[in-house]
Formats: sequence, C-alpha cells, structure tokens
Amino acid sequence: MFSYEKIISLNSKRLKVNLDIDPDDFTPDGDGDDDLLEIFVNVRNSSVNVWELTLYETGLSGSSPRRKIKVWKGDRNPAERIVWDGHGDDTLPIGSLAKLELEFTYEDEMKNIGTKRFNNFQTGVLVTDSDGTLHIAIPEILVKESESSIIRKIRSLLKLYPGYKMEVQSHSAQAGKDLENLSKTEARAKRLFKLIFGKEFPEEKYRYRGYGEVEPQLNLQNEYSEEKNNRIEVVFKK
Repeated sequence: MFSYEKIISLNSKRLKVNLDIDPDDFTPDGDGDDDLLEIFVNVRNSSVNVWELTLYETGLSGSSPRRKIKVWKGDRNPAERIVWDGHGDDTLPIGSLAKLELEFTYEDEMKNIGTKRFNNFQTGVLVTDSDGTLHIAIPEILVKESESSIIRKIRSLLKLYPGYKMEVQSHSAQAGKDLENLSKTEARAKRLFKLIFGKEFPEEKYRYRGYGEVEPQLNLQNEYSEEKNNRIEVVFKK
C-alpha cells in the first residue's frame, strides 16, 4: 500500500488593488463627448471572494453628508473595466461639477478584508437637452467658490451655440419668504448676466431673471436637494 504525499500551497502575498478612472473630467450630458466614466479595477497577488464598489457624491458644504450614488457588487475578481453612464441607482442624473469618490471593499481568498479608495474627482460642466432647450445648471455654492473659472467655462460653452437666445436664471431653495427669495435671485441673476455677457441691461437675445423657489430641481426635502436647488442656470434655445 502506498501513501501519496499531499502538497498544500498557500498564497502568502497580500492582495493589492489599484483604482483608476477615465476621463478625469467627464460630462454625461448626452452630447457624445465624454458621456461615460470608465472605472478600472486592477487586482494583483491574490483573488477576491466578494467585493463591492460604491460611488459617492461628497457634500458641497462642509457639514452636508455624502450621497451614495451607485453600487456594483459581485463575487470573484471584478471586471477590469466598469462603465458608468452618470445616473444613480435612484435614477437621478449627476450634475455639473459634482465632487465624487470611489470606495472598493473586498474579502480575499484568505478571508482578509480591505478597502481601497479613489478620491477627489468630479464631473465637468454639463449642457443638458430638454425638448430642444439647453441648460447649464451649477449650484450657487460652487459658483461662489470658483466664480471666475466657472464664468470663463460658461462663456466658452456658449460660443458653441451661436444664434441662440439665452437667459441667465437664478433659483433658490425653498427656505425663506417668497418675496425675499425672488428679490435675492433677481439680483444674483443680474450680476451674473453682466459677468457673462458684459451687459448691464437685457435685450432681445440676452436676458436674466430670478425665479425664487418656484422651480426646484429636486423635490426632496433634505440638505442635498437644497444645495442643488439653490443654483444658477443658463438656458438657451433657438
């Protein structure tokens, strides 16, 4: 009777994960240019039993919580390339200049649990189409943070649409009195109108208007919605 030697092989190497994205500044607005975000997940040295990849939008202010946008999950090693179209699991589309984070959590074949993060990337300025009317919408808090660079970006985008009528709009969140919100947004729209077009007064092709809180972008009652509803829009159409 013979006894065969049993050989047990253990992988002592710690699993390594690398995350990367392309493009760095993507704009999922349906114009055929940089509409998809490619997420690259590279796993080395070992294998994964289960994994979860979560995409977050960080709050615009220091106190607002981050929003969980999209979750992918599976067992075994993930695909090396994961593609995102800009819509969350709640079907809401991502907006302009959204600050994003990726978090990859896993359990490897040795039952080790780990996390890898990819922080601090964002969308560009989106030009969205709604039944032939084009919109650029940017939260007011972001305009305040980087006003000059955002104004330059808006000007460069508007040059792509000669012959369009354009309106600079200012919208507020629902908090506050209606007349005060209307007055505040009117003054804000006038100021940005002058910065964008170099004109003090509206004319047939270019104008501005404050809307107060009557046209919210999101109807949810939370801090995230307030940050999105308190916004600047440039609306243009033929």
